[in-house]
Amino acid sequence: MSNRDDFLDLFRLTQALPHLVYVEQYSLFRMAGNLENKHVLDLGCNDGSITRSALERNAASAVGLDASEKSIEVAKLASGDRANLEFKVYDPEALPKVGSFDVALGVHVLHHAKSKESLLALAKAIYNNLKPGGKFVAINDNPGNAPECYKKYKKYGFVKTGPKEKQEGDTIRYSFFDKNGKSYELDYTYLKLETYEEIFLEAGFQSFEWKILKVSEQSKKEYNLDFWRIFLNHPPVIGIEAVK
Repeated sequence: MSNRDDFLDLFRLTQALPHLVYVEQYSLFRMAGNLENKHVLDLGCNDGSITRSALERNAASAVGLDASEKSIEVAKLASGDRANLEFKVYDPEALPKVGSFDVALGVHVLHHAKSKESLLALAKAIYNNLKPGGKFVAINDNPGNAPECYKKYKKYGFVKTGPKEKQEGDTIRYSFFDKNGKSYELDYTYLKLETYEEIFLEAGFQSFEWKILKVSEQSKKEYNLDFWRIFLNHPPVIGIEAVK
């Protein structure tokens, strides 16, 4: 899937998948911490649902950015006219300074960078849009996920494919399945765990940490712990927290 506008359709499809609601979104805001009176930037905002969630958590303002004009149009229509909520079309890798934010969010954004140079440009752009002490939190493909585990995630609505011996620049493909079994593919670029760390520190961040994602208590109403066992023991995705 190469057309950025296609991401919106896939985003809508995957929103019903349990790991996105009970693991990824839950963990994202858990890492973000208390957003009360904070100014929030959401990179790769898609339909704006996460951007709006920041306001629901009492953020003072939120700005959502996406490279897709279609996504921004949908986000604006869904959000109505709010003085403290804004959506703009930008290429995150060529992001200018759009503000000074306390927190920046990035869900499945970083692994679209196809090279170290591209990731560095994105990390610098994020850095330049944060206040001193500001925090970037993200959900990312887990570079440490063993290829032999890639086929084990079918019950969560997706599987991964990629080379057994991963090299930087290799493609990691996610195949998502709708209720009829039809698959939708999305490709990410593999970079090593240490490459991410080195690049964010080179961009100027004081710290960079990988964070294991957590499952929300609410999920226990629908799924038992055994359902999540593979996902938690062999996490396909991982959290990132970097402080300026």
